[in-house]
Amino acid sequence: IQMILFRLNPKRPGDLKESFNTSSFHPDIKWPSSGFLEIHRSFFQRCKELSLRVLRVMALCLGLDPDVFLRA
Repeated sequence: IQMILFRLNPKRPGDLKESFNTSSFHPDIKWPSSGFLEIHRSFFQRCKELSLRVLRVMALCLGLDPDVFLRA
């Protein structure tokens, strides 16, 4: 989701948010080149680990249990 593209309130400027989306690793997907599947898996895993770390840091900064957002 691109920043400012979507808005909850149509009378206000676009929302300041971005997201990282990817699909499951379906066996019938045709990858652009050999080795790209593993590159994609590695990138996805690193993004996932980083996003969980960011959630933990946000919780700590708010004085909450570090895993509070991970249980939601």
